[in-house]
Amino acid sequence: SELSEIHSALKEIEELESDNAGAEAPKNLAGAIKVQVDRVIRAYRTLLGMSGHAQEVLEVGENPDEEWKNVWLLLRRDLQKSMPRGSELEKAWHEAFNVDAEVAFEAALEVRDLAALMLVGVRYPFAPAALRATKASADLAFAEGQRALAAKGYSALMALEPFQSVSRQDLALAAIKGYLCTRELGWRKAEGEFKSWIDANPAAAVLWGEERKPIGALLLDFEKAIPSFDTLELQLGESLVSMPMATLAGQPSKAEPKNLETQAWPSLKIKGPLSPRTSYAMKNLLEVEVSPVIPTVTPTSILVNTGEALYGFDFLSGKSLWGDGVRLEAPRDAFHYSEQDPNLILTAARWQDLVIAPLENPLSKSTDAPKAKSSFGGSVFSHFPVVRRALVGVDQASGNILWTLGGQYRLRSDQASLPDLEKRIAVTSFFTLTVVDDVIYALGTTRENESQLHLVAIDPAQGKPMWSVLLGAGQGESNMFGNPMRDAMPGIPVVAEGVLYVQSNLGAVMAVEIASQRVLWVSRYEALPRPFTRIRSTAYRKVTHANGAPILTRDKKGNLLLIVAPTDSRFITAFDAESGEVRWRTQTENAQ
Repeated sequence: SELSEIHSALKEIEELESDNAGAEAPKNLAGAIKVQVDRVIRAYRTLLGMSGHAQEVLEVGENPDEEWKNVWLLLRRDLQKSMPRGSELEKAWHEAFNVDAEVAFEAALEVRDLAALMLVGVRYPFAPAALRATKASADLAFAEGQRALAAKGYSALMALEPFQSVSRQDLALAAIKGYLCTRELGWRKAEGEFKSWIDANPAAAVLWGEERKPIGALLLDFEKAIPSFDTLELQLGESLVSMPMATLAGQPSKAEPKNLETQAWPSLKIKGPLSPRTSYAMKNLLEVEVSPVIPTVTPTSILVNTGEALYGFDFLSGKSLWGDGVRLEAPRDAFHYSEQDPNLILTAARWQDLVIAPLENPLSKSTDAPKAKSSFGGSVFSHFPVVRRALVGVDQASGNILWTLGGQYRLRSDQASLPDLEKRIAVTSFFTLTVVDDVIYALGTTRENESQLHLVAIDPAQGKPMWSVLLGAGQGESNMFGNPMRDAMPGIPVVAEGVLYVQSNLGAVMAVEIASQRVLWVSRYEALPRPFTRIRSTAYRKVTHANGAPILTRDKKGNLLLIVAPTDSRFITAFDAESGEVRWRTQTENAQ
């Protein structure tokens, strides 16, 4: 019955057009056509619900625009067949909806309402105002750095071309800007669609900056400069190994590798600690631990951070770039101690020719060695050293440290008059980081009167802090022997659409809006404390360092989801990236 309703309405539209062909259209023709189109929409919505696609159509709310939004996306292709350009039907459509479209466009443009501008293009695809609204919304999102919305806007602009006469200049700009956005976002399919148009029209010229250039030449420039998220396949003996050309710290490669050798290096030799780590909690028993690592892959090198040292290897040969690695200068009486968790994983990032990594600031026996007191027939420590890591900027060519930030165990006398931000960061221990739009976003902790977790924005050229946001604070837990049991520790951050997402080791996931420097939301998941014990050293594992970065994806409705799989939980959990609400979770225990 619904199919018959659609057929009947479309037939009625054809008859209206046929009856009024070659004559002056009556005043009520536009209204009559709108009535038939509304019949199609109502029937189409019913069909979608019956066929299991109800979730693809928004519920009808108080805002009438919601009724049209997704319906038009689904109907465009069908309506195109019954509304050829230049036909009487198209003229009638314009007469019926042009005024409403112009009013909606002007109102949205006046207040620069991005969502309202996008809706004009969706609701009135045949009106001239839709073209201007779609272009304005895409350009506004592009100017504000909202790459995802800009990409969708330029895609919608190019999709309007079958319905309207989009100028070649607008199409060329939409193609090159859309390509820029999708390449930065790693949207390979959408990037390919924009690139196909550019490849077919390489001579189309656009005004880029102060110079007019063919988009084909611009494309070549962008391919050299913009990161690619491709996967590199290496032939290792008889096995084909896929290696992601991006690190879990969020650092994509600068360009796709060329002329790779078929036989790559068999392994990387990472020495790990140069000296045994002394465990004071185990009566000075010597231990040697080598933590797992997450490599940072670039087109020419592989970077590995063990926490104590930063290593660089030539990508093709596996040869060391900096000998025994890069370390912070150690005092003569320096010593190491066993990490609370041998699974601690640290990363490195790259910005231009600079490698950024958190490195251990060596402890000094004269100032940092724990002092034991005999009690109840054993030793009790009132103080136990917690290693701190400074963030360092290393010249990739030479391995020289160009700047150092934080990692101090105490303030120096000459730092007493520094601003509060600089004093706090001086004693901050850094863990994970990412680089976005020429800014380092590093996560670190302080442990003075309480344990605090901070997000710090840093200028990579000079290593100077720009601003800092407190993400969480609480009492630092210690056991009866004085050993630190649990501090706030960050996982590996990811950034999307101007928001940084990170999980901690305390069952919390957080979102920070970079532009406003504020925490958008904090959400919790069920955390299972999993301590490990070494005689007198009992502590909670810093498990989230080994989790890798959270995953960002979209559901069928287009909602952005943040998916985390923490090893201190029985569940894989999906959060709404905008609100932090739990959308779903799947138990992992006893599952394959």
